[in-house]
Amino acid sequence: MIAAATGRPVAMGTFLNYRRWIRENEPDAAACERDAARWADAPASPCVTIVMPCYNSRADHLESAVSSVLAQTYPHWELILVADDSEGAPVSELLARQEERDPRIQSVVTGRTGGISAATNAGARAGHGPIIAFLDHDDRLHRFALSWIVDAFGSHASAQFVFTDEDKLDASGRRCDPYFKPGFNRALLYSRNYVNHAVAIRRPAFERAGGLDPALDGAQDHDLLLRVLEREGAGAFHHIPRIAYHWRVSPDRSSFSESQHERSWNAGRDALLEHIQRTGMPVRDVVSAHGAGFRFRFPDGISPGEVSIIVATRDRGDLLQACLADFVSRPDLGGVEIVVVDNGSRDPDTLSWLDQMTERHPGFRVVRDEGDFNYSRLVNRGVSESHGAVLLLLNNDVLDGNPGWLDELVGWARLAWVGCAGAALHYPDGSLQHGGIVLGPGGGAGHYERGAAAGQAGMFGHLRLARSVTAVTAACLALRREVFDAVDGFDEVAFPTSFSDVDFCLRVGEAGYENVWTPHARLTHLEGASRGREGGASVPVSYRCAMDELAARWGHRIERDPFVNENLDASSESVRLRRSATR
Repeated sequence: MIAAATGRPVAMGTFLNYRRWIRENEPDAAACERDAARWADAPASPCVTIVMPCYNSRADHLESAVSSVLAQTYPHWELILVADDSEGAPVSELLARQEERDPRIQSVVTGRTGGISAATNAGARAGHGPIIAFLDHDDRLHRFALSWIVDAFGSHASAQFVFTDEDKLDASGRRCDPYFKPGFNRALLYSRNYVNHAVAIRRPAFERAGGLDPALDGAQDHDLLLRVLEREGAGAFHHIPRIAYHWRVSPDRSSFSESQHERSWNAGRDALLEHIQRTGMPVRDVVSAHGAGFRFRFPDGISPGEVSIIVATRDRGDLLQACLADFVSRPDLGGVEIVVVDNGSRDPDTLSWLDQMTERHPGFRVVRDEGDFNYSRLVNRGVSESHGAVLLLLNNDVLDGNPGWLDELVGWARLAWVGCAGAALHYPDGSLQHGGIVLGPGGGAGHYERGAAAGQAGMFGHLRLARSVTAVTAACLALRREVFDAVDGFDEVAFPTSFSDVDFCLRVGEAGYENVWTPHARLTHLEGASRGREGGASVPVSYRCAMDELAARWGHRIERDPFVNENLDASSESVRLRRSATR
């Protein structure tokens, strides 16, 4: 449980101060000279094979892309330009002119239009470097791109695949629209290929994955990521929080995936469906989501008795009835078991309604707990009295779910790699209350983009896409019983109420699971309607104690939430740039 923020400013769209951020945070000319000198004096360093497929390339854009490679502070590279034939300008002649610029540049002419995957595979085979990087023929690399990539591989022996942040080049060549990405985020990878660009992979891992699949042109990079994930595991991915790639946006851009959106999206769907089949995930379909993204569709319905809903309450029968109305209106409770943990209710109407429900529904049970309010104890007690393989923790002031919200949460919770699954919770006015929990705000934790207006996609579109997060609120949280048992439930001693869900989710993460927030399960949260809100001007001692315990136990995580880019302000629930960083 996290106290409500006193104010709710939310940054939307793009960063208005991005150019100033570039000036203040990125390496200057002196830093570039120092880095070049560092590599010049370094012992033998790995060669990076940069593969650039070329198809109907514009001469000026190709020149610019190659120039960005020539400007690298890291000198040990080879650039393989692959002429994938052309319907217009003689690409091979353009590439021959580029070869003359530096002996490290070579061209490969395929003799046919085989597509981007075939061209990339040919380029990778022509190179010799133990690291393979990829560059589109009209984009640019930051001067430090290869230096950052080689440093990352050198510092992280287990890394097989590294990826960086990116921005765009507008029609005038000015940098704009940065994407400051989270670390490896499986649920977000299933929602869209957020990893590209820049990316680099160790050659053996590329070969083990079988290279790129020509049958999936347009989503060949997404498919490669999924196959690397299957073979190497999530720990093989390493994120570099640096803008290393500049992606050109122009009306005549000839890249496959922008000029043929529908075919590209279908290829991405096919890649995901094949991944789902290979891994055996219980997902029945993949459909479209925000921004040409993807959404898992889970099997409809739940098995009788599979799900136990745990609700802690005290009086306020009106809230409880509204919360459970959709279930108690059905003769079989919709196939779920409901366990209400009554923490000392005295209101006659509330007690009468609870008695009626237990008489009417065999699957509706009331567990009495007369002790002081301790949310963690009440949850643990409710779970111990329940029988379902999937648990849904639900606050009594959460109501009005969209159609299919329970199937969505249970679907995510069934996945073997998922720990806790959380919903999008909204205030009664429609603004966002819970978009996942991030570490850092207030020195503890907060809700991502709290207060975002109804319908907002949020920065980077993340409010419309399922994604892995550090934690989700227990106001509406689904998980498998085996996960709950694996971490011994909620901590009744250190976190009786405040931050109890944060600590629980962090322990679930430490146990090897990922917690997922989904925007496709939407409910209204009358936050604090039952017991009032903590925080604000008057902070109770118990809240301060929980904050101190959170810092003592999880201070190392609060300093760096892996799902929040370090270039963003970790002290804010809003997404905004951090003012200063190390050059």
